[in-house]
Amino acid sequence: MISPPFAPGDSISNGSSVSSSSASQRSARPATKQFGALKLSQAPNLEFALFNDQDPAVELALPGSLQATRNQLFRFSISQSVVPESHKEEIKAIIRGPETYTITDAIFYAEATEAQRVGPVHHVNDFRQVVHATHKCIRKRASKAIWNAEVHGEVLRLALRHKRNSMQGGLVNFAVATSATVHRSLLKGGGAKMIDYAIFIDTENDAPPGSPLKQHIQDLRKRSRTGAVNATDYDFLLDNPIALSIESKRSEGFEAATLQIGTWHTAHWTFLDRVVHGPADLDALGFLPGLNVQGAEWYFVASTRQDDKTILWTRLSIGSTQYLLRTYCVVRALQYLAWWSAEVYWPWFCDHVLVMPSVDDG
Repeated sequence: MISPPFAPGDSISNGSSVSSSSASQRSARPATKQFGALKLSQAPNLEFALFNDQDPAVELALPGSLQATRNQLFRFSISQSVVPESHKEEIKAIIRGPETYTITDAIFYAEATEAQRVGPVHHVNDFRQVVHATHKCIRKRASKAIWNAEVHGEVLRLALRHKRNSMQGGLVNFAVATSATVHRSLLKGGGAKMIDYAIFIDTENDAPPGSPLKQHIQDLRKRSRTGAVNATDYDFLLDNPIALSIESKRSEGFEAATLQIGTWHTAHWTFLDRVVHGPADLDALGFLPGLNVQGAEWYFVASTRQDDKTILWTRLSIGSTQYLLRTYCVVRALQYLAWWSAEVYWPWFCDHVLVMPSVDDG
């Protein structure tokens, strides 16, 4: 395993825009010091590794489910099955520059039959607006807050919400989570790490009248040290399990963001370890996904559990909002991860965390 080369100037974001005041600069702790404090803390060990198809040992270390997810996301990253067929003619008419070389039938998919995808299909112009906003953020050296509001949040809306001007989504939705902190019972001495967005299961959309789901959720909250169904007691997500965490930076903050996601995932695994029925139940999950967003660039990361150690695997590029087709790649990857959240994580969570085994089950 390798630790990322944290640069002395990298600092950990506290979820707000970077202040230019000298006081804020003095108070910012370098990522190297944060990492060292984490390793010396009582929190479970956190290690880092690279996705590396040239190293057979890496393949052996990855759970089969993570290998399959990585492989699928790689397909999307090279523009395979990322553009709805209904967009075909318009895309062919407007694409310019080097992306014209990628226009083949392989980039299109049929909306009605495409497997492993959860999410809406928005208009081509909505994708173009994201690209235009990205270019402006780059030219103007926009702050992280502007990037999140004008680009990153818009990409998540494109991927997950049928009505972009509404908070309402389906079973899988996203929330701004810059105020969500790891619960103090999970990472002693590890610091209050935060993320920018959480993709979560909206349990209100999966609880028909008479369903015992709400009671199961309340029971879990009562037996959980966090008082929630997550590793954070963030009010907005008390009843909604987080399936995927996202950390964003303006650019050139990959190592700091990696540390934040890794710390968050360590807490997530620790939480699950305390509430699952047994060790075998935790093994059945395989991995936890995450996203590291650096301005226009989107990267997939994932963590696995080895005894009491969390291993964060980085970094697989899934697309870039600097280009139109690469924006489609990002959205398609998000819709695949939404499918994973709905069809893999949520059923696992229901079976192994929410519903307690009966006495007859042993």
